[in-house]
Amino acid sequence: SAYSSVVFNKNNLNVEAGGRWNDHSAYGNNFTYTFNPSYLINRKIKVFANASSAYKIPSLYQLYDPFAGNEELEPEESEIFEGGAEMFGRKIRVRVTGFYRKTDNAIQYITINPATFDGDYYNINSQKNYGVESEFHYQANKWNVHANYTFTKGEISSSYTESGMLLSKDTTYNNLYRVPENAVNVFAIYNLNQKLSFSGLIKYVR
Repeated sequence: SAYSSVVFNKNNLNVEAGGRWNDHSAYGNNFTYTFNPSYLINRKIKVFANASSAYKIPSLYQLYDPFAGNEELEPEESEIFEGGAEMFGRKIRVRVTGFYRKTDNAIQYITINPATFDGDYYNINSQKNYGVESEFHYQANKWNVHANYTFTKGEISSSYTESGMLLSKDTTYNNLYRVPENAVNVFAIYNLNQKLSFSGLIKYVR
């Protein structure tokens, strides 16, 4: 593999761009990129955007399992786009980011025999995830508070159900595995003195 990157700084503008080329004996050639511009306003507000790509190779089980493995599987390929703003203060820092991720060649187990549920893994799906992340940090006197909230939506376009059964036509349905649509975390520390502090954590997912 070969990797290169370029960084440009002028006044309050910062731009970084990079790319990596990989050659694999089983998966062939892959190229990934990153592009990250940002601009600082009055040293208090940073506006930024990120564009990048990635890929995920099949697992050894998906490739070589004697019953369901498929040695012809290709890597899953993704493109990720983010944009947002961050505000800095003497005591407070706030960050809001919107994101969008699209994955092609997503691997899914497909049922070939409905009677026995025998099947194989195939590159069959297209997935999309998008949402908003926000962060809040406050530190002053004896307090240190950090909170974040994430909203995520996901959908998949496929000719098969989530269990791998063939549909009559291509269908788009909700697809969030182990990822809550809403997630809130609040962590607070109160330092009574140099030897004693109290902390608490609140988590909410739905």
